[in-house]
Amino acid sequence: MSDEEINIKIAEACGWRDTRLVDHASYGYRLYRRQLNDRSVKHEYRLGNQFDYCECLNAMHKAEKVLTQDQRGQIVDELCEIVLREKNTESGPMTAIIAAFFATARQRAEAFLRTMGKWEEAK
Repeated sequence: MSDEEINIKIAEACGWRDTRLVDHASYGYRLYRRQLNDRSVKHEYRLGNQFDYCECLNAMHKAEKVLTQDQRGQIVDELCEIVLREKNTESGPMTAIIAAFFATARQRAEAFLRTMGKWEEAK
């Protein structure tokens, strides 16, 4: 998946919806809103400002707050797998957990989407 696809899927998993009332794509961004209910808009951001999940650990930290307790356990497993796969090493579980502490934002974004069942393999 491209970084933009990942960023969009994570934003949507966190409750943000693309609300292009005007074609903002021609200006180089997509407008996203998060609604508390049908009437009130809580936040409004341009995708890329606030939603750079592939590059920003702070953005991923905010995204991970939507996970349930069970999903938090699952994301750790996913993250350990991703980190070890990218290192091309066969290591013990303790090494995998330690490596996960130093995971990049991109690795955390992939683990998040895998946990949510929204990851799409490259075709």
